[in-house]
Amino acid sequence: YEEAIIAYDRALALNPNSETAIANRALALLAEGRFEEGWRYYLTRPSIVKYGDRLHRTSLPDDLSGQNILVLRDQGLGDEIYFLRFVRELAARNAAITYRGQGPILTMIEPLPFLETVLDETQAAPPDSIALWVSAADLPHILGMKTEQDIPPTIRLTPKPALVEEMKT
Repeated sequence: YEEAIIAYDRALALNPNSETAIANRALALLAEGRFEEGWRYYLTRPSIVKYGDRLHRTSLPDDLSGQNILVLRDQGLGDEIYFLRFVRELAARNAAITYRGQGPILTMIEPLPFLETVLDETQAAPPDSIALWVSAADLPHILGMKTEQDIPPTIRLTPKPALVEEMKT
């Protein structure tokens, strides 16, 4: 990974705006366990461009009491499941969480105790009561996840028994 990081640094010296070099450098840093720097570079991934300036992208305080935060899924289904672990950490700071995600897993995440509201990503923007919009993939950075010990354990998703039976049939 160190050789890759050096190569991406050279690429960025030639083209500082190379989205590919920035994104891949972030992934190499994360793979190497350099989380603070890796998550900071990860902020530049192309998947968040569609939100413009709506997203909160800086550190959050330890106490978010009274704040209703909209968390938006980011990237693919696997990424969505991975980053849900950080949503739980956001809720531990006393924020009320409205989560907007992909249809395929909504029935499995609706019962999660740290989510106040679950919306399908096709639904209209939530009401004005939302204090902050955040991308789920930005949470490691804005929650200050700097070491491997900071990374929370994964969450367990359980399908509804009726849906399992329906699929079996």
